[in-house]
Amino acid sequence: MLRALTIRGLAVIEKLDLEFHPGLSVFSGETGAGKSILVGAIGLVLGNRATQNLIRRDAERAEITLECDPTARPEARAWLEQHEFDLDDGLLLRRVISRSGSSRAYINDTPASAGTLREIGQQLIEIHGQQEHQRLLRRDQQRIILDAACKHGKSLAALADCYQRWSEMRTRLDALSGDAERHAQALSLLKFQVEELNALGLEDGTYEDLDARQHTLAGADELKALCEELINTLYEHDEHAEYARLAAAADRLEQAAQIDPKLEPARELLPQAMNCVEEAVGLLRAALDRIDLDPESLAEVEQRLGAIHDLARKHQVAPRELWQQAQGLNEKLEQWQSPEYDAEALAEEVARLEQDYLGLAQKVHQARAKTAKRVSGQVTEILQQLGMPHSEFWIEVSHDPQRTFGPNGLDEIDYRLATGPGQNPGPISAIASGGELSRLSLAIQQSLTSGDEPPVMIFDEVDAGIGGGAAEIVGQLLAQLAERLQVLCVTHLPQVAVQAHHQYCVRKHGGVRTEVALLDREGRVEELARMLSGVEKTRTAREHAEALLQHSHGSA
Repeated sequence: MLRALTIRGLAVIEKLDLEFHPGLSVFSGETGAGKSILVGAIGLVLGNRATQNLIRRDAERAEITLECDPTARPEARAWLEQHEFDLDDGLLLRRVISRSGSSRAYINDTPASAGTLREIGQQLIEIHGQQEHQRLLRRDQQRIILDAACKHGKSLAALADCYQRWSEMRTRLDALSGDAERHAQALSLLKFQVEELNALGLEDGTYEDLDARQHTLAGADELKALCEELINTLYEHDEHAEYARLAAAADRLEQAAQIDPKLEPARELLPQAMNCVEEAVGLLRAALDRIDLDPESLAEVEQRLGAIHDLARKHQVAPRELWQQAQGLNEKLEQWQSPEYDAEALAEEVARLEQDYLGLAQKVHQARAKTAKRVSGQVTEILQQLGMPHSEFWIEVSHDPQRTFGPNGLDEIDYRLATGPGQNPGPISAIASGGELSRLSLAIQQSLTSGDEPPVMIFDEVDAGIGGGAAEIVGQLLAQLAERLQVLCVTHLPQVAVQAHHQYCVRKHGGVRTEVALLDREGRVEELARMLSGVEKTRTAREHAEALLQHSHGSA
């Protein structure tokens, strides 16, 4: 649900802090007060297009923040967790529009794109009015809404799974059957490549081991000469060896320490240096013993390395990655030689899956057609009560077994509407006005009660062009809808407003600043009286407003 809306510097709104409540909330006020700006602000924070002319004249930027609670929509919460948004303090959607024409979007103060706002917003909020966020106009959503009413999720899942398996098998069969000769050539090449790579006997780390071995063998002669030279220099050159010179120096330093005892620490260091020289010479002699002067081994290693480099260039991979390439091609060859790549067996499997798909698609169609007929009648009845007495609504479900297979079956779903006597129903996108579309959406929501809709619904212009008893029914339907959803509605009709659990009054001061106030009971009476009688609120209007509140479902 929505918790709060904060607006700064947007159109005629200088500063607005608004808290929302569960149930049905209506926004009323005089024409031009800015009621629809609130709906527009929410649309902006849900990713609608933003322009600099929306910024208030005396402001440098416009900023809208919407605080939501996504817990009622598990899919939305999962989406947010998947995208690593912190939900400890709820969900904040924010949009900032600058004078330069640029805009920035944030989710919980983390920068996001307007498209990302739109993606999460559509899971939480649905706006009906002025052609914004209207799922009914989209064919895919028309199908989703009807399927939710059918309650045949298992059949849809089985259909989608069957389509996926059929599509995979058909793609594989087309690849085999479309060019059998080409496939045979590719298989022959693959076998040759695998045999060539397997002949190298590669394993993980083989290249690195050979490279290190080659480096050691190639440097054996140089290493032997260096070790011998160092041993001679340090130890075996008579009085010129470093060890002998250190020993002579140690004797002289001992004499000096007898004269000056403060030289005793220096005298102790030279024997340590002699020990270090002895240890170094021991390590050098051990290295000499390990040196392998083996030209044959070197030639063999270099030959294997050369073969690896040649094949690595051929396969366009690094030498150390050649073993992975060999593994991948071995797996590919094993797959290509499996029964799944037998064209005859694949053709039989494709034919079987095709029959399964057609049967499942027919089952889904029958459920859709039956539900469409029921829902069409219910929605038509509700529309005729909502000030559209000559309207007729029809969900057309056309089924064509020759249609291209898809994950959702072989049906085309089309919501059609006629608004005048004798008219043939046409696509709702071409027939319905903004107010009619809002009422249609309300009627469908009331009829389907699918539980699949977002937890927040906002209606603008839902009562356009109606009054009297139809307006009262609109209010009652909105109140019923609010028993399971949070509903916000912009209205100018008292028959609608009186059904609300909460009523907000939108006022414009001085023609330049809009304010919104949550009304108490006395305030509601005054506002309802204005809505009933106009600017001059008569005693009769107040009494009528009081009576409406007293008997309405929305009174508190």
